[in-house]
Amino acid sequence: MRAEYAHCPNLTIIDTPGFVLKAKKGEPESTPEEILSMVKSLASPPHRILVFLQQSSVEWCSSLWLDTIREIDPTFRRTLIVVSKFDNRLKEFTERWEVDRYLSASGYLGENTHPFFVALPKERTAVSNDEFRRQISQVDSDVVRHLKENVKGGYDEEKYKSHIGFGCLRDYLEAELQKRYKEAAPATLALLEQRCSEVTAQLNIMDSKLQATSDVAHLRRSSMLFASSICNHV
Repeated sequence: MRAEYAHCPNLTIIDTPGFVLKAKKGEPESTPEEILSMVKSLASPPHRILVFLQQSSVEWCSSLWLDTIREIDPTFRRTLIVVSKFDNRLKEFTERWEVDRYLSASGYLGENTHPFFVALPKERTAVSNDEFRRQISQVDSDVVRHLKENVKGGYDEEKYKSHIGFGCLRDYLEAELQKRYKEAAPATLALLEQRCSEVTAQLNIMDSKLQATSDVAHLRRSSMLFASSICNHV
């Protein structure tokens, strides 16, 4: 999907099929391998940001596709890991150490890679954009409040608060995109300048040809040379 808007840079979003272990009934047996090959191919260009989405019901030790992501982006430099439906997981936490251990993904992602934990409104009725944004904000607040009030000792806010909630994910993505656009600006400008120089040279050539058409003697010589060339070929 290509998103274009007057007040922000253009953005292309590629939504790949989800990973599967086994082909469904009626599908070719090679479907899992084909999906994996497709994802690797699409994720390989170094300028692309990878958003790896995983439900909160999946344990880190059972995440079969982290190895694939690590193969594509070993340091997770351009990979964003998002844990969805985090509200469904909250009821399992009773003490702080349980929450902090889960949020850290200790031993699976490394010290400098922190996933985002998000939940979305469960209401599926059609609402306005403003109302949907309000609902998302409300869900974010409810999740944070639950961690503070219903978990003994709360959680490590200093370390994890900036990664809990859809609003935090949105702010991070917007900042990351802005940074990448700024980094790409010099190379983009150089390409534009090169293209402008090429077009200017082409215009100068065409202008010379147009000016030559006003010289009748030059046109007569050109036509005679052209006619002579045809006769030689014949």
